[in-house]
Amino acid sequence: MYTQKLFYETNAPKRHRLFEKDDNKCPKWEESYQRLKAQYDKNGIIGLLGNRGGGKTQASVVIIAMNSKKGKKGHYTKAQEVFLNIRDAQGGGENGLVATFEKYTKPDLLIIDAFQVRSGTEFEYRTLVTILDKRYDNMKPTILISNDTPEVFADAMGDDAYSRMQEGGGIIQFNSEDFRGQQ
Repeated sequence: MYTQKLFYETNAPKRHRLFEKDDNKCPKWEESYQRLKAQYDKNGIIGLLGNRGGGKTQASVVIIAMNSKKGKKGHYTKAQEVFLNIRDAQGGGENGLVATFEKYTKPDLLIIDAFQVRSGTEFEYRTLVTILDKRYDNMKPTILISNDTPEVFADAMGDDAYSRMQEGGGIIQFNSEDFRGQQ
């Protein structure tokens, strides 16, 4: 089990904190996780795609733990939270737009879960793409988790962000059986 401090600092979901990678009973998940681990070191944008319950979020939390053990900061969030923070900053919320932008560009690793749930304005979408672009420029790994198909995901990313994802990142499919029932 990982330390509580590690997860408080990264915002990793409590549900996934208790997982011990060595207790995994799903070989297909392990294969996908190993591909993620290899791609993560290339400091690109990675899309984790697959069915609900395939272990995408769990794999990302294991990467957060690995990242933190190396003394690097990570941040886990949901796509809708990113849009809400951008909207709040635009409306004069307590955090300005620059502070909100830095919240997502500063960590060594950023994980945005539920990427398929996106309902922002054009400005919010462009801000998200700019966050991804800035992280790409600074060679900071970003993991996007989605239940979308590769085609829908590529379309949602847009041509520029998807093109950047192809260098040092790419798509990793998590097609294991329902991971939730096999841990």
